[in-house]
Amino acid sequence: MIQHNVGLTSRKQYFDEIKHMGDLFLDPDTGIATEKVKNISQYVRPSEIERLLCGSDRLLAVYRAFAPKPSPAASTQYAAH
Repeated sequence: MIQHNVGLTSRKQYFDEIKHMGDLFLDPDTGIATEKVKNISQYVRPSEIERLLCGSDRLLAVYRAFAPKPSPAASTQYAAH
């Protein structure tokens, strides 16, 4: 685990603190920001992922907790039982 001296309000400095070139596991609160979001501190930006991968052979995994919304058909199926 990487211990940071700065928070995500200083995102460039935060990611600059990752010095080792080994594999990384990122666990943002929400996921990857692929569009404009309200609270960027809950996401990792694609450009930040690119910087972490640039010039390395590392593996980078980004965890995203995701609970899909049930489809209307699935809702009907559950209600029938």
